[in-house]
Amino acid sequence: MAKSNVNHWVVDKNSLAMCFVPGAFKSVFYRSWMVPQETVALVESGEEMRLYREGEVVEEFDRVLLVKTEEVLLEFELEDLLSEDDYEFGVEVSFFVKVWPQEANLCLLRENLLEGEELLTVEGLRDFLSKGVQEALHRFTVGYTAADLYKRDLKLELGDFLKSRLSELLFDSGFEFVRVHFLEFRSPAYERVLEREREFKEEERLHQMRKRLELEEANAKKEAEELKRILAYEGVLKELELKAQLSQKKQEEQLRRYEELCERLGKDEVKALIFLLEDEKMKAELIQSLIEKDMTKEQIEARKQLQFQRQMEEKLAEFTRQLDTLMKTGVAVSRQGGVGTKRIFLTCGQKVYSFDPHHRLVESSREVYDFEGRGLG
Repeated sequence: MAKSNVNHWVVDKNSLAMCFVPGAFKSVFYRSWMVPQETVALVESGEEMRLYREGEVVEEFDRVLLVKTEEVLLEFELEDLLSEDDYEFGVEVSFFVKVWPQEANLCLLRENLLEGEELLTVEGLRDFLSKGVQEALHRFTVGYTAADLYKRDLKLELGDFLKSRLSELLFDSGFEFVRVHFLEFRSPAYERVLEREREFKEEERLHQMRKRLELEEANAKKEAEELKRILAYEGVLKELELKAQLSQKKQEEQLRRYEELCERLGKDEVKALIFLLEDEKMKAELIQSLIEKDMTKEQIEARKQLQFQRQMEEKLAEFTRQLDTLMKTGVAVSRQGGVGTKRIFLTCGQKVYSFDPHHRLVESSREVYDFEGRGLG
């Protein structure tokens, strides 16, 4: 093998190990060489075997095994796995391994993986481990439910499980387990279950949304009614307040007018009050009381007599009108025994009025009997 082939092996990411002998070099110059970076060399010279690390110079050798020490990513894709609740699963998983840089481990790598070949590739290592990985994953998935496989991050758990289950196989290959890089489970059957759950949750979410909207609408109507009631109540209060303000202004205005009238009428409060009164009856009574206040007892009595006389005149006039109406209707009057009405007497208080019914009341002569004076009028 030429030196250029070694350099190609170093940069080839798919190559993990190579084995060569001195006959691979064309000249004596190439019998002395340096171990490349991130590489170890298991060198056999006669009956001796020595491990060289990167940067060390190898001068004499009969056979050399070069192995890269960097981490190697192995990818697997498996089907027909079962979960604890009997859902079929497939899985994509990748994990890192790296070589044990010890003489014994490198010897195991050469014996079990190279088996007389010159090169070990990533595919070769993956094929060596594939059966063990498949058995390990079958045992791993049956310990978890479909929900756990889908929803939980199980990379750490799987890493510990693979490290334990593949320990013997990795030891025989000269490699050690590092960590899980990627893990994804898939199951069409369980995805249909999840889809139904999502649809149910969406329906439930829409149902809850409708209920919330209906509740919000009901609350909005209630708040609107309450606001309307409050505004109506505030409107009534405002109206009452305005009426109170107007009443107060009116009272203030009346008080101002009353004070002005009192000043103009010489501090006569009663007269000022008469001018302010709107009730005509009350005003007349108040004026009457003022008039009587300035009258003597005799004048008051005479005034009462005059009022009484006027009242009697009004009542007699009303009586005469009714009597004339009765006579005009031609009502028959019984005259049995030749007896007729010749005189009518009308009492009013302590006075008696007498008149002839055959004449109109206003035209007939009247007689007045006064029981106070005990004489004829």
